[in-house]
Amino acid sequence: MWWILVIIIIAVVVMGSENEGKYKEDKYKEDEQKQWEKQIAPYARVKYAKITYVPHSPYGEKFTLVHQIDVKTDSIYGRWYRYFVDSSAFTDCSKQRIILLDENKKEIPLQKNVHMMCEKLAEGCGNIVLTFDA
Repeated sequence: MWWILVIIIIAVVVMGSENEGKYKEDKYKEDEQKQWEKQIAPYARVKYAKITYVPHSPYGEKFTLVHQIDVKTDSIYGRWYRYFVDSSAFTDCSKQRIILLDENKKEIPLQKNVHMMCEKLAEGCGNIVLTFDA
């Protein structure tokens, strides 16, 4: 009769250890998400992009313009944060440098482990997407 009690105790111990492992895994995911939100928080303030252009013609001089961010995604897709910039008037220029600015037009520095990629929305279109990947 007491062996039934032993089997029940063993079953409870095994089930408890499985739940503990799941709890640790959930806690790890929560900590990772908090760290990511803390890391990406400065990019939520981005209002402008300061872009330095270099003309393709050999006689053109490089110039810098400040663009207002047209559309900013409100949500974070996994580990991506995206901004859309309209630079359609400058399709004959290369983008040499892009600096992010806040509402007071002060620079928001990129953190060491965050990389910025610049991509065109479509061929022949000057609109670009700035994507941040941590």
